Amino acid sequence: MARKSISNKTVKSIVERDGSANCTYCRRFGASRLFTGSKGKGAWLWIEHEIDHVIPLSRGGTDELPNLVITCRNCNRRKNNKLGWVYGT
Repeated sequence: MARKSISNKTVKSIVERDGSANCTYCRRFGASRLFTGSKGKGAWLWIEHEIDHVIPLSRGGTDELPNLVITCRNCNRRKNNKLGWVYGT
């Protein structure tokens, strides 16, 4: 089954909830500013950051907002489908 895309609205909600777009695990900087274009449209500037499922889909997690966090690519790959992963382990 193909993985569905996370909407820009959801990404914005995660950043607003967490207060930044830094990696949840290692705190590596990610863009956290919404640049507004014409007619109120805007875009997030992204720097190698991804959306991670705290409880992986393969372990019964969902695409619901409470299960989604921003991670850097390195942490997301190292976490893989682990539960309770802690940075540095």
